[in-house]
Amino acid sequence: QLGEQFTIDVERRRLLLAGWDDLAAWIEWVALTCGDGLGFDILSFDEADDSEQLLEVKTTGLGKHFPFYVTENEVRCSEDCLSRFRLRASAHSR
Repeated sequence: QLGEQFTIDVERRRLLLAGWDDLAAWIEWVALTCGDGLGFDILSFDEADDSEQLLEVKTTGLGKHFPFYVTENEVRCSEDCLSRFRLRASAHSR
């Protein structure tokens, strides 16, 4: 959840800096509000055209070269929503 919260903070800051205050307020942590079965964790927006972005966040404390697990549902979502799906990687220290 630390990586997802960090990603939400980054996304909000990005949209606010681009002047999209309304879109920044619409960012949703869908993994918490709707559950973990959608195939992505965060609903955000593209600052260029305000289109939806579906963000899947992977967080590790093991370094950038450590592999991470991707579910079949995440793969299916990435294929079905190819132009909107984004993978965000986040590393944290313990």
